[in-house]
This record gives sequence, C-alpha cells and structure tokens, in this order.
Amino acid sequence: MSKASTQQLTLLAIVFGTLAEMQEAGYISIVSVKKLLGEAETDTRLVMKQWPTTGDDKKNSIKIANVAQEWAMYMQGENGVELTITNMAFMCEKAVFDLSDRVTDGYKTELLDKLLPKISAIVDFVDPNEAHSRARQEALIILEHMYKLIGWDFNWEESNNKMRAKLKRRAQRDHSN
Repeated sequence: MSKASTQQLTLLAIVFGTLAEMQEAGYISIVSVKKLLGEAETDTRLVMKQWPTTGDDKKNSIKIANVAQEWAMYMQGENGVELTITNMAFMCEKAVFDLSDRVTDGYKTELLDKLLPKISAIVDFVDPNEAHSRARQEALIILEHMYKLIGWDFNWEESNNKMRAKLKRRAQRDHSN
C-alpha cells in the first residue's frame, strides 16, 4: 500500500471511530438523525473496505491501527479541547472534505462523494446556523494533530476557503430547490 493510501485509510479509520463514538455515546436522541449517524458510520466502514490498496496490506493495517491508537490516546488525554458533538461532527466533515480534495482517483472521489452528504447533514443538525465557531475552531485543532499523526502537510487557509465555497454552493442549491 502506498504512503498516500495508508494515510487516507488511517484518516477514514479515525472518522469511522469518531462516528462510532458519537453513536455509542448516545449524543443524538432524535431518531432520524440517530439513523443518519448510523448510516454514516456504516458507509464509512464500507468506503474503507472498498478503498483501493496496493502492497502489504497486513503491515499497513498494523500501522493504521497504531496511529488510530495514538489518536485515541490523544483524544482521551489532556489536549486542551473539550469534545462535543459539534466539534466531533465538524471534524469528521472537514476530514472527509479534505480527503476528497486530495484524492485524484475518480473511484475514490465517488466513494467520498457518497459519504460526505450524510456527515454534512449531521453537522447541519448539530450546528444549523454555524453559530458554534468555538467548536469549529476546536475541531481544527484536533484535525491539525490528526494530520500530523498521519504525516499530512496541509495548507489550512486554502482548505478552509475551498470548504466555505463548497458549502456556499450547496446552500444556494438547496435554496433554489
């Protein structure tokens, strides 16, 4: 498996784990949104299974598991960020968006394009008016650590501008329908 594939699958594993944590912790009690969260979790697992790989999958699975374990220890430790449903949901959305922005393989893009709307719908539920700017900033702090763990170099300003533009287009499309 290439370094990029390992990084991508590690990111997806962390998103999956975060969605699973949100589901297990019962942060959401509204049945329709709870169902959506479960679907996003299941879809993330399916995307991981369908993600193209090359090379020594067993060796890379161990590497992915080790990074995911480091991630879990970071999240349980004193990292200066209080975990909330909003920053966890936004972290998942931003991570999948950033991954979709990085991949050039059409098949991978298709997989992520199916996943992102469900996660975005969860974010829209927990932060409908984008009023929780602190939670969003905390999510970016969390993501910065995650990206360092997986070895991604990242241009935050460029990524945030792209995401804002995509969300604006989606909102305009939703209002026109």
